[in-house]
Amino acid sequence: MAGVDQLHVNGIQNKFWETDDSVVNSIEACLTPLFDQKNVIPVVSSGQWGGQAFETWRRTQTQDLLYMAGGGIMAHPMGAAAG
Repeated sequence: MAGVDQLHVNGIQNKFWETDDSVVNSIEACLTPLFDQKNVIPVVSSGQWGGQAFETWRRTQTQDLLYMAGGGIMAHPMGAAAG
């Protein structure tokens, strides 16, 4: 309603305090229509890497999100190739 088109929702198995259930609820809330407005695209991040994408898909069953995995790849404990 204020012109926002994307919203950071944290990520599954994130590096912060938020639970996975809370992240899933936030993704669902972003994708739920509000009045006659377009949906907000959820932005998944917070230490994400490719291996976490599978659980994100399993829990949400949507591709309607932005999956940011930069820090999770570059800071992976086994190096960027493993991330």
